[in-house]
Amino acid sequence: MMSEGTDDPSSPPNRRDLHHDLSKSSSISNRMPQILDGKTYCLDPTRMKAQQPNLAVRAAKVVAAVVLSPLIVVSSSIYVAIMLTGPKSLQDKLMSMLIPRVMARVAKDLKPERNELLGDTIEAGDTVLDVGSGGGGYMPYLNRASKVVALEPVEMMHPVIRESAKKAGVANLELYPFEIEDYMQKKPKGELFDCILLGNVLCEVKCLESTLETVDRLLKPGGYIYFSEHVGQPRGTFVRQFQDFVNPFWRAIGGGCNCNRDSLSHIEDMKGWDSISWTLESYRKVAMGSFIMGLAKKKEKKEKVN
Repeated sequence: MMSEGTDDPSSPPNRRDLHHDLSKSSSISNRMPQILDGKTYCLDPTRMKAQQPNLAVRAAKVVAAVVLSPLIVVSSSIYVAIMLTGPKSLQDKLMSMLIPRVMARVAKDLKPERNELLGDTIEAGDTVLDVGSGGGGYMPYLNRASKVVALEPVEMMHPVIRESAKKAGVANLELYPFEIEDYMQKKPKGELFDCILLGNVLCEVKCLESTLETVDRLLKPGGYIYFSEHVGQPRGTFVRQFQDFVNPFWRAIGGGCNCNRDSLSHIEDMKGWDSISWTLESYRKVAMGSFIMGLAKKKEKKEKVN
């Protein structure tokens, strides 16, 4: 689930913002261009490493963590106990408080990259599906769309999504407490959307293959898929073995999040999709997993699907 913002919600971001933001911390040589549907996109996977805090700041954080460690231990223990044994209503309440805050930090960190990938992808009049809308953080990118459908199973987050849409100027919002498969069965018939957003949601869906197949059914030919996810490390590595071992516990305390999903390989294996992606190895790890970002495009029906 994502939460993302821009400085001026009334004005959609565009890719020109990226070059201004990246120029503060990245050299041109570090930016990796990739082409999708004749358009060139440039991201710098090393940018976040260049922005790591200096030694004094890191030392201050360590000291603060030591001083506050008793409070951290107590609060963490309460959180884990609720997520393992508490009622679902209380678990949802915690998630509705935690997810928007965490994702707001991710959005701030990765704003230039998301401006680059989304700034020109969603055009005026497009129909957009936001899967796992979280706190509605993608709404500032969607105010040019003629219709936005947001799916968020945790209904306690719906007021936040509606408020985000209102601030961003999204005029036509439909909001449902569904997984994407449930939405497919209950609402639409045929291919409906020009763009589908998958922002930190593939780690949580019940079945990755089913979700991507449903995305394909709901996407118009020529439509785009935006994805931004943390993924498991390569199979066979020690880190991946550790992720596989801890994943049941991680999923239980993380609101259904899996730390060992092979989301990128599944996206790349989708028949009829062309995709580009970047692995942000220098960005913060999630259970020691890498962070990936990219775009995919569904081929037009006249194009041959191998």
